[in-house]
Amino acid sequence: MRLRCYRATEIFDFWYAAATETSIPEGGDPALAEPFIRPSFGSPPDGGAIDHVQGYIAEVTWRMLVEEETTSERTIVYLAHPDPDVTALGADGFVVYRPRGADVLVYRLWEIKKRDGGNGVSGTIGVAYDQLTKNADRYLAKLTAQCDIDESNELLDDLFAELVPIWKRADPAAGVGVAVATDAAGLPTTAFTTMHTHFPRLADAGGIEGCLVGLGSLRDFSLYVRALLWSGLSAATI
Repeated sequence: MRLRCYRATEIFDFWYAAATETSIPEGGDPALAEPFIRPSFGSPPDGGAIDHVQGYIAEVTWRMLVEEETTSERTIVYLAHPDPDVTALGADGFVVYRPRGADVLVYRLWEIKKRDGGNGVSGTIGVAYDQLTKNADRYLAKLTAQCDIDESNELLDDLFAELVPIWKRADPAAGVGVAVATDAAGLPTTAFTTMHTHFPRLADAGGIEGCLVGLGSLRDFSLYVRALLWSGLSAATI
């Protein structure tokens, strides 16, 4: 909900107070949070398509894992917010890093999928490869225009101006990732073994990454998260 509300911190506070059954600030209306929830999770009592819920859960889970990454090899300079409309054409995940000791920045463009059931993950990964191959330049063009960045950071500003050209020439600053969230049961022991064949020039520079996450029953977990979000809406909204 912090991601969804972002600058609307007061609305988040109203929602959080209602969700935790604490005192709502005077004049506060938790129902104001409903349009922040609706695009990804739908409105109670029926909600939106469970596929959309699972897709958004996959994207937020990936983002949390990126934030929690501990390594001395690189630091995060920019991490994009997930689009609440999971069916919209665009990047599912995007992160900019500064490699250790470098005066340059690199980016990773991620395609993030959900798979309701651990079996068949390889097919889902293959779809992600195809989408990145066909649409990466369009995703990057959209990011160039729409991302909210600190323009006083000259390195970051220069990188965003060059996202598409960097991709087109397979510059070492470019990279891709594929993530899949699925059920914990039946997770494959190997994944992403052919990724280098789909992006050979990026692979040569170390610019490919994969992430496979098991979340118990992805469907049940997603419905539980949706119920938590709905719990912060007013009784009239529910």
